[in-house]
Amino acid sequence: MIYKHNHECGHNHNIKDYSEIIRYKKALFWTGLVFVVQFFVAYISGSLTLLSDTFHVGSDFVATIGSLVVACIAISATKKREQKIRIIFAYTGILLLVFSGFYVLYEVWQRFLNPINIMVWPVIITAIAGALGNYRVFRLLHAVPTAECNSTHNVLSAHVFSDFLLSLVVIVSALLIFIFDWRQADLIVSFFVALYMLYLSGSLFLQVKRGQQHFH
Repeated sequence: MIYKHNHECGHNHNIKDYSEIIRYKKALFWTGLVFVVQFFVAYISGSLTLLSDTFHVGSDFVATIGSLVVACIAISATKKREQKIRIIFAYTGILLLVFSGFYVLYEVWQRFLNPINIMVWPVIITAIAGALGNYRVFRLLHAVPTAECNSTHNVLSAHVFSDFLLSLVVIVSALLIFIFDWRQADLIVSFFVALYMLYLSGSLFLQVKRGQQHFH
């Protein structure tokens, strides 16, 4: 997801901003639904891979709230103030991603020392549902015209798309356990997912930073 700043962003506040608010409300509903379902199943199944994906969805949920708040404020804000608020929430979403990545690494170490059994089928079914939900949100955000792109939208879109990919990774991990009884797959996949989350946070930081410099 490449950051692109468009000088038209911030103008035409009537139709554009209200459509943005509606879009983020829909995204908030679907993201919240995916988070609640995945958190419940991750808790009862013991799957660290699903839990790591759930934390990622949680950071998406908070980032979506931030995007919705920014969209509401942007209706009456000046372009400069709107851009500053968007950048603040973009960095907040990135920090949440960093925290989630390090937490998953911590959990990988803890479960390496104290392995637990995993209920596979609930994980597979939930991951499929999560992938569908994340894809729905991504398509919702991806339909935005280029002229309406901004830093918070780009960060949120990258979050959601990576969540979709992580849901597919969770499915593969659960299938490896189910077919080959390879229990370590959950830890190994979770470890690489955590590294990916940290890499993504660094990439998003640089994109927002470049966009911020371009704005100035």
